[in-house]
Amino acid sequence: MGRVPKVLHITGLHKIGGAEQLFRFYLRQSSRNGVLEHHVHALRGRIHPYLRDDVLAAASSVSFKRHWKGIRVPRCLRGRNQMSAFRRVSPDVIVIWNRFGRQALIDAASASISAPIVHFERGQAWYEQDEENAREYLRRVDCVLCNAEAARRFLELRWGYRGEARVRKNALRPDCRPKRRDPKRIDGSSFVKLGVASRMVPVKGLCLALHAARKLETSGLRFELHFAGAASRQEEKRLRAVIGQLGLGENVVMHGCLSDMGRFYEGIDVFLCPSIREPLGNVCVEAGAYGCVVVGSRVDGIPEVVTDGVTGYCLPPTLPAAEYPKYGGSVNGLPEFVYDPSSDELMEPKLVDPDMIADAVMELAGAPLRFEQMSEAAMKRISAEFDFTRYADDLDRIFAGVAPESETRTVCR
Repeated sequence: MGRVPKVLHITGLHKIGGAEQLFRFYLRQSSRNGVLEHHVHALRGRIHPYLRDDVLAAASSVSFKRHWKGIRVPRCLRGRNQMSAFRRVSPDVIVIWNRFGRQALIDAASASISAPIVHFERGQAWYEQDEENAREYLRRVDCVLCNAEAARRFLELRWGYRGEARVRKNALRPDCRPKRRDPKRIDGSSFVKLGVASRMVPVKGLCLALHAARKLETSGLRFELHFAGAASRQEEKRLRAVIGQLGLGENVVMHGCLSDMGRFYEGIDVFLCPSIREPLGNVCVEAGAYGCVVVGSRVDGIPEVVTDGVTGYCLPPTLPAAEYPKYGGSVNGLPEFVYDPSSDELMEPKLVDPDMIADAVMELAGAPLRFEQMSEAAMKRISAEFDFTRYADDLDRIFAGVAPESETRTVCR
């Protein structure tokens, strides 16, 4: 038996979101598999408390760009500190998790060690980059891995990538596996419980969900709308202002960041995902696993999770992003382009009409049998296509295959 390949993961773990959670559980599962030796280099600050224990237990070493042995490193020395960390590990493979266009990372790696570099695209390519820098970054990596077909097409259409890109879609997190296998049932005469779960940032379109809720209220549908996820002080203030303006205080519950997301999904019927940009939609995978019927945007990778008319609804975005402030949202931070899976083209960001969201919810509330069928179909699809053990095994094979001495060397371009 040959030596176990060493993989150095370069990522940011200071915040909590779907990507960070998947990394945490992948590291934990892969360490049990024993086919790779994992090392982590954290780019920003400390590791978030929700992630820390699993990362420290699964990784053979953890280093920080901004700290050395607990001491904060001056900005002028961080590059040297980073290169020293790379040399100490001397990895066989480097995986850059969702840091698209970061030439400085490749420069630091190339100056320190000789190892193939995998770029794992999970949504960063959507955001503004220097054109020449982005294209040069893609030329310098040895392998491109994407978390969705939408991510692969975005790299090709926006940044002119012509090499091979492996696609491995996100999977259902182990802590979100449902215990019950019965589909959800709905009774339009009682409360319809709606849910939204995400980091509360403008690109998630959360204000649109609130305006849809307002239409539901004026239409006479009795409902609750539950929000789960971390929010900056500014964004929480923005959302609470919209809630107050629309008079939704009694119908909306803000839970903040939850450690038990399974309980959240168990408690809702319909999951809303009105995102303006969403490379895949981990939350749609999680909601579908619990039988929640998803009403989401037909943008980027959401249709790769939600089968329109079968497991939920993918609504076409039709409103110009310039109208977002009218709904209480902010255009700051929105990407220049998103991917339109219907036309297989890039388009300017647009908003899903809140009236369309409300109409879809009312249709579900008025059709209990159809709702139950869609709930069951969602559970079956997620169970069949988004298994986490297979996901971790596939990533292990891909990373091990990139290692120079691998007998099953992966060629990504």
